[in-house]
Amino acid sequence: MKQELREIAWSIVTGLHNEIVSASSFSNLETTEAARLASLSYVISASRSNTDKKFSQLSFEAERLGISYNTISDIVQTGLDSYKGPLLYDFELSDLVSLLGLIHSIGSYHLPLQHDQGTSQRPLGAYYTPQRIAEYIVSLTLTPTLDRLAGSVSNTDISALEEILSLRTLDPACGPGVFLVSAMNTFVKAMEYGIRLARESGVTDETLEEAGVLNYLQIIRRNLYGVDVDAGALEVTDISLGLLSKSTDDSFFGSSLKQGNSLISLKGLNSKQSHGHYFSNTATRIPFEWPDEFVEVLRSGGFDFVVMNPPYERLKPNLAEFLRERIITGNRKIDLEEFNVYKEQLKEDL
Repeated sequence: MKQELREIAWSIVTGLHNEIVSASSFSNLETTEAARLASLSYVISASRSNTDKKFSQLSFEAERLGISYNTISDIVQTGLDSYKGPLLYDFELSDLVSLLGLIHSIGSYHLPLQHDQGTSQRPLGAYYTPQRIAEYIVSLTLTPTLDRLAGSVSNTDISALEEILSLRTLDPACGPGVFLVSAMNTFVKAMEYGIRLARESGVTDETLEEAGVLNYLQIIRRNLYGVDVDAGALEVTDISLGLLSKSTDDSFFGSSLKQGNSLISLKGLNSKQSHGHYFSNTATRIPFEWPDEFVEVLRSGGFDFVVMNPPYERLKPNLAEFLRERIITGNRKIDLEEFNVYKEQLKEDL
């Protein structure tokens, strides 16, 4: 099914791209971005998702190059009005969510390249993570704790369910949300199991309702946090989690899902430093100030779980980076033997 989903995603994006190209005189990048937005909106409209959500947040590349949504919104609608694509009424909710992630990846990084060519994701550091890998990493991270808590529920103690709903999960480079979607599913399974144990042991729904644990879908969604430089990817994450939690009318874009480069801070973790002089144009870096963005979370102990993409390349000692580091710290005397020591130390650190 996963390969079939990819083929469907490619068919939708290229089909809408062709419609938009034939109806406009926009640049390649504008038509590519319009096709991405139209394709995402099409998936929602062609399915039984019970929402009329339209995607409007620009991808990182489109935003970087100054494209305006107002400029391309009409051609997005023109493409949607003329495109006759596959109906998705019979799709499982999980497949629709996967399709949204695939479409964002294809629409952001592949067009107008050919289907079998490479992508420009590499310079951005973006990789579409297969669902199986995300599920495996999330399972290793979350399942031991969630299974222990859910399994401890009894007719005399359902506090473990409340504890599960207090746990907060972060993906600091979430992209279209594949890890957060997996986390959502894992939390849901744990809550379903714990509630079933509670009911089997004699706990009434009235008691569960009073404890506030039956509304677990919305609570779980609220406790999933993501950061990414790509606003378009964050919108995919937001709507995907909304579909899974059956609350697409509520958006967490800007609250638990925030735009920024999670690796770059101008003020440091204590908010008292000043790193702006390292960059010629700080705005293009989209720095992210953790203490300012997630105030309540960090004040109350921080995140309980962190899930994210594994490194896909080996970190290699780099002479140019070593020299840059030495110059920045004010030490301009460079000893190549010291570089070898630096390499060995790096191996130990890794």
